[in-house]
Amino acid sequence: MAQYRNRYNFRMDPDNICSQFPHFKNNFNIFKKQIQEVLMIELKDLSLTFHGEKILDKITYKFKKNKVTAILGPSGGGKTSLFNIIAGIEINHSGEVIKNFENVGYIFQEDRLLPWESVKENLNIIPGATEEKILYILELLHIPHKADHLVKNLSGGEKQRVAIARAFLYDTELILMDESLKSLDFSLKIKLIDLIISLLEKYSKTLIMISHDIDEILLMADEVIIFSKKPTVIEEVLTIDFPKSERTLSSKELKIYKNKIYDAILK
Repeated sequence: MAQYRNRYNFRMDPDNICSQFPHFKNNFNIFKKQIQEVLMIELKDLSLTFHGEKILDKITYKFKKNKVTAILGPSGGGKTSLFNIIAGIEINHSGEVIKNFENVGYIFQEDRLLPWESVKENLNIIPGATEEKILYILELLHIPHKADHLVKNLSGGEKQRVAIARAFLYDTELILMDESLKSLDFSLKIKLIDLIISLLEKYSKTLIMISHDIDEILLMADEVIIFSKKPTVIEEVLTIDFPKSERTLSSKELKIYKNKIYDAILK
């Protein structure tokens, strides 16, 4: 942490203040804990090199708790690699990853369900998933009548709803969503976006999503990180400060944000 001095040459870093004024230490520690609780993940100068090619180049960013952060950038730019780092799968990186969570839920591009098992049996394998919890979330996703159906007999949209249910049933505060809705038709995608937003609020989850669909990002995200070409840096961060309950693709407000995203991508 940087140190600052006033005109009396007094060191203003927190550690020094705490040592000289013990009564301040407890208040500072409480404040520090509150800051940590607001953040889900903090990246500091995160870099990744693969086979001699630099993929991520000193990425620094703070992911906020109970928010939706979208990552937008060129294909092959390290977005999925960043997910692997956050999830603890990729460990050969430099820089710092400060986590305020223990486990991660995933919603993949494919449903990754067991096709020969029923919906309920696919969800039963999740630790702590009771039948009551399973039926409740299937009700929220409008497919409780599919609980005993084999996954192989479900439509693509129904499979994706089961995959969403699986991610939310896990005992985790963080969900990673990697282009999970890209293969769905427009009307179904809009329905699932509304359902995911509702589930995030109900279950108090944080979502980090990768998407190339700007409309999807506009409807879901609180912040948008725009990646550059490799070696990847953060080109820009946009905050969408507009209630999700009022967002429609035809609204003037979202069109303004859409233009900002295009300007950031094309500049």
